[in-house]
Amino acid sequence: MPLLVNLIMAAVLRGALPYTVAEGGERYRYYLMHTFSPIADCSSFHCFRILPPLLASLMPLGTIDAFLVTGFLFQAAAGTMLWLIAEHLHGSRRVALLTICWFWITWGPMQSFSDPLLIADPVQAFWSFAALYLLLTERYVAALPFLTLGAAAKESVLLVPAIYALYAWFTLERTARRLLWPALLVAVLAAAWFTLRFALHRWFGYVTAGDGPYLRQLYFFTDWVPSLGPAPGNVATAALYMYGTFGAAWVLGAIGLRHAHRRQRMLTLAAIPAMAFLSIYQLPDRALACFPYAILIPAAVYIRRPRRLCCRRPYIGGRHRTRGGGGPGVYHDVRALGWHLRRSAAMKVERRQ
Repeated sequence: MPLLVNLIMAAVLRGALPYTVAEGGERYRYYLMHTFSPIADCSSFHCFRILPPLLASLMPLGTIDAFLVTGFLFQAAAGTMLWLIAEHLHGSRRVALLTICWFWITWGPMQSFSDPLLIADPVQAFWSFAALYLLLTERYVAALPFLTLGAAAKESVLLVPAIYALYAWFTLERTARRLLWPALLVAVLAAAWFTLRFALHRWFGYVTAGDGPYLRQLYFFTDWVPSLGPAPGNVATAALYMYGTFGAAWVLGAIGLRHAHRRQRMLTLAAIPAMAFLSIYQLPDRALACFPYAILIPAAVYIRRPRRLCCRRPYIGGRHRTRGGGGPGVYHDVRALGWHLRRSAAMKVERRQ
């Protein structure tokens, strides 16, 4: 069901959105890598993302059609993995469905479909969400080769085991299995990434000398914000761009964390450093779109929450009950009141007998 729902939503979005084949920036390099990879003496760090154009080249189609189909399939697969993450954290298909409905109208899928040459984004989305799901379900052996291959997708995949390591620490489940595996995954993924870069540099002349200056210049502050216009108006424009990544889900997600399961709150908290780091070194709107599980799932929890009957919390059976959606809470719906009335009636019958 999750895959079918996401394929339907992807088809609707694909039919509704026009696409453009722009030539600037990294798009041209992905286009070349689809046909001529590896590119000798490539001077851009985008050239190290060899997996997405390689996957597109496996399609028996023309270049543009291959990018369109590959992006469509991986974006639908990413939505499917996001569904599984939401259902795993909250045990609710309704929360998962609401999450996916919101996901397909956010900036990530819309940009992937409107600009298909940015093939790295849908591929990394699937790789990141699938790797996170494997880690959350403690399938560490399967996650190890999957993440190792993901080192060739995009740099954001490198942050997934670090996010999970923080999540495991915050949830206080600090057993040797929970802490040693994330540390091993972080080390192996970093080693795979550096090995890939060294191999491409050694054998094909890929340029790595620009990495240090790029990291030191803080792209967000030195390039992106100034490019939006004179201060202080550019700050407001930057904030608007970043807000547009998830829209009202920023607000509802923050409120929804109060109603969410503790595991969700810890996952969002663990993702915040990665969100800030990636936003500094990449386009912030595209960077933040890598973390819908931190914002959209709590927003869906807030929308799904039971409606309150009154302003005060009802006291039922000597303690506050916990909602099936997870997290501390009380009965706020009609079923809770009905249960309380039935229980009171049963107690009266017992007393009469």
